[in-house]
Amino acid sequence: YCLKAAAEALKNNEQRLNELDKGCGDGDTGSTLKRMADAILQDLDNIPTRTPHLCLLRLSKLAEEVMGGTSGALYSLMLVGAARHAPDWAAAWQGALDMAMTYSNARLGSRTMFDALIPACDVFKDITTRGGTWREALGKAVDAADEGCSKTQSYKPLFGRASYVDASSVRNIDAGAYGVTVWLKALRTELL
Repeated sequence: YCLKAAAEALKNNEQRLNELDKGCGDGDTGSTLKRMADAILQDLDNIPTRTPHLCLLRLSKLAEEVMGGTSGALYSLMLVGAARHAPDWAAAWQGALDMAMTYSNARLGSRTMFDALIPACDVFKDITTRGGTWREALGKAVDAADEGCSKTQSYKPLFGRASYVDASSVRNIDAGAYGVTVWLKALRTELL
């Protein structure tokens, strides 16, 4: 149910994501994430959801096959990194970031999807390490991702096509960071 909810949320936000990306990117973030969403929905019966490691590896393969571009490569890498630690979700999340950051110089404050992913991961790890429930951790992680996404509105783009655009023309939140909040909120709604 979680995969279906996340995929449907991404499909429903395709236009908004593309609009956010038009100002400083290729205008295709929504279309890219929709391709992944469509692939998930089409392959749902073949995704081994009861085995987290294998599920994440299958999602990685789908991202590699259908998304294209830098975001497809990064999502694929993150899913492989997460698979190495699943079902320890705090370690899986950190593993996802570590894997992607091995190949990308984008960091917190770079106006990318990492501005939503990193604070969310940090909050999730902090709460679970202190003995909090995964439900509490997920709820607060989504809030942290939302806050991180909002902050991108004031960040200067450092990566991708956006880094070549006049920074004064960049007024919206980052599309990649917003995409992260879309699927995280869908997971929260489905699980909590």
